[in-house]
Amino acid sequence: MLSTPATSVRPPGAALRRLRRLARTATVTAVATLALAVAPLAAPHAALAAGTDNRDAFQNLGSATQQDWMGKVGATTPLTAMSIPGTHETLSLHGGSNTQTQQDFGDSAATLTAQLDRGIRAVDIRVRIINDKFVIHHGPFYQNANFDDVLTKAKAFLSAHRGETILMRLRAECDGSTFSCSDDHPTASHTALFDAYAKQYAGLFYNNGKRSDPPTLGQARGKIVLSVFNAANGGSYGLNGFEDHTEDTWNAADAPAKWSLVNKNLAAAASAPANQTFVTYTSASRAPFNHVPSEYAGGCGVLHGKDLVWVDGVNLRLMNYLNSGGGNRLGIVMMDFPGWALVEDIIARNRYYAARNSSPAIWVVKADKTYAVTLDD
Repeated sequence: MLSTPATSVRPPGAALRRLRRLARTATVTAVATLALAVAPLAAPHAALAAGTDNRDAFQNLGSATQQDWMGKVGATTPLTAMSIPGTHETLSLHGGSNTQTQQDFGDSAATLTAQLDRGIRAVDIRVRIINDKFVIHHGPFYQNANFDDVLTKAKAFLSAHRGETILMRLRAECDGSTFSCSDDHPTASHTALFDAYAKQYAGLFYNNGKRSDPPTLGQARGKIVLSVFNAANGGSYGLNGFEDHTEDTWNAADAPAKWSLVNKNLAAAASAPANQTFVTYTSASRAPFNHVPSEYAGGCGVLHGKDLVWVDGVNLRLMNYLNSGGGNRLGIVMMDFPGWALVEDIIARNRYYAARNSSPAIWVVKADKTYAVTLDD
């Protein structure tokens, strides 16, 4: 099967979708309380559609305008109840199309800072041990960044934006298998090394990364929340229940097959109690023998006989789903090459929890069918 990878330009034959404005005729009252931790969310009445085509969904994070979106969410809101945009293999930039998963904003975790400035709040950090230090890898490929870079950049961002938090998946990347890597001369375990980092960056990790129930946003503000630690003996770290409802089929046959799995998990998140954590990876890869990450995310042309047929990627399918009103509480959505519209669409689902001084917000529809909120009073 031959294919041509996606670019940030609209693919031939992809229909332009006009920006849709939600029109409501009734007042919507949204009250965020701790009781929501055990009840499903209501529909995202105030969520506005974003993006029109593949250029808005794929490999185009846009401008740095989302540094403080969590600061508008009530402090009592459970993290499990929120919709949080994230990146899969957050710093995988090097090694060619088989391994690159994110838009490149620079090495030494400069790409992390760019993502945070553009609204990403869940990250996926893969580490290899070299001389008892964590360095960032995707398989055998060093990503020109070290864990100190990650923590320094994260600390700087959180210090400047105290209303925010960062959820971090930490994974030991090297298992010695084909296409993987091996740790180099370790004398300490992954967990012992993490503890050393947590001590060095005192106060940066919520609960020092140790096992706990998911916090509220107020408890997590200004900190990194270690959500899961995929390493030997990593079970004593992270959040209870974090991986209970996860879609991470990384080798789905193609983008339509992957989207079907993503759609199913998002639908489950929408109807489940808000104290359950849902994590959906929109990413997939069959490199080096078939589709690479950018083709799953951004789409590609597939040769059927003599005809080259365009197949939309998961990112565009997700954007269209969200723009058409799909989903309310999405959980954590981990993406390859996300576009600005996907990030904004996910963030918009949190309008339900918008609050001033941790108080509920009331959304009202004005005569011109635009929204006003008590936060603006």
